[in-house]
Amino acid sequence: MIGIIPHVLVRLAEKHGGEAFVEKLFQEAKLSTPIDFQIDRNYLDEDVRALIVCAKRLLEPLGTDVDAVYAAEFLQKAEQLFPQFFRMSKNARDFLRRQPAIHNSIGRGLKDKRERENVSRKFQVSDGTDGDLQVIYDSPNRLCSLYCALAKQTGYRYGETVEVHMDHCGKRSGGACRMTVHFQGQEVAA
Repeated sequence: MIGIIPHVLVRLAEKHGGEAFVEKLFQEAKLSTPIDFQIDRNYLDEDVRALIVCAKRLLEPLGTDVDAVYAAEFLQKAEQLFPQFFRMSKNARDFLRRQPAIHNSIGRGLKDKRERENVSRKFQVSDGTDGDLQVIYDSPNRLCSLYCALAKQTGYRYGETVEVHMDHCGKRSGGACRMTVHFQGQEVAA
């Protein structure tokens, strides 16, 4: 998994509980020591998934919607690092339509060809009806709830309401996740 994902997760954990919480998170995930995740490197999916699962287990009992809080933190970091991606989109639909290209451009920095190919095959976005987007997310990481939170948070970022309807959840029934992303109140150019 691209390092920006666990990088943001660790910063979020640190914000919510300090260094001791980060150490507990790594212990719970059975990782030997807190890792300083670099945003442009690839890390073992199993390690990052373990961190995400443990972060949810530790933070959700405290009333934290980890996906929503993570999505806000992630977009803030992404905008710091890649402001042009946000400036070139006039609304949430434009941004989410470009999301696979943005995701893939971050992955292009990976040295291993197989890792780059794994990144590039995870997302497909196409135009649906009435301005909706059809999203296919195909990843063994099964982070579809995180994608939904990121899509909604992107709407907030642009002052819009974004709804995500899960047409098929791969986490529950196998295969790729298929989602319809709806943008409330946006007029679609004919």
